[in-house]
Amino acid sequence: MIQVENVTESDVDAVVDLFREDLESLQLEQKREDLKAMLHSVFSDREGTLLWGVREKPDEPMTGVLFAHTYWSAKHGGRAIWLEQLYVRPTARRLGLGRLLVNALLDWAEVNGIRGIDLESYRLNAPASILYRSMGFRRLGRERFTLTIVEETKDEN
Repeated sequence: MIQVENVTESDVDAVVDLFREDLESLQLEQKREDLKAMLHSVFSDREGTLLWGVREKPDEPMTGVLFAHTYWSAKHGGRAIWLEQLYVRPTARRLGLGRLLVNALLDWAEVNGIRGIDLESYRLNAPASILYRSMGFRRLGRERFTLTIVEETKDEN
């Protein structure tokens, strides 16, 4: 039976691969070293951070990942979760892995007094939108913006 489990140090390479696949599908690039450093920071301070994965088979690398954070929310009137990333490798889709991860998040939220969950889903990602709507999420009339503060330095060579 497939189970949700905490991502550990031994899963770093597989999770970095999953993050990079997801980012590349959005035409975003992130250095492998930066993602590894971020994961190591998460391992040293997991307070308020959820980093879970799933495997199709026990001895295989993770094929799905959920990365979320708790925060204070005026919108929800208390603690909430920002679902930063939910990604399942294309070859493992339609097996219920994404739903399994989100259900685990909903269960965790209920036990931990979380008042709401926020996420984003890209307009052209119909399967994700269908998943979220089927689980009770609703679309907000907002547009999300981003600003990168630390820019990559370019070699002059």
